[in-house]
Amino acid sequence: MLLPVIYWNKELLLLLLLLLLLLLLLLLLILKYLYLLTDACASLDSPARTARVPTILVIRHPVRMKESANG
Repeated sequence: MLLPVIYWNKELLLLLLLLLLLLLLLLLLILKYLYLLTDACASLDSPARTARVPTILVIRHPVRMKESANG
């Protein structure tokens, strides 16, 4: 009678561990994006460093994109 409860607790523990792992991965991605964001801003201040701007921050003008697509 106690055995299904133990198995259910193991499954619940495994599910919580998986959820914690996914949250940790999401936090790591957010911290990596914030590091890239601050690194890009810091490299704009100092000319000696090369700018590593994330592709999310690169915004192109729609009109210029249409002109470059047409040739």
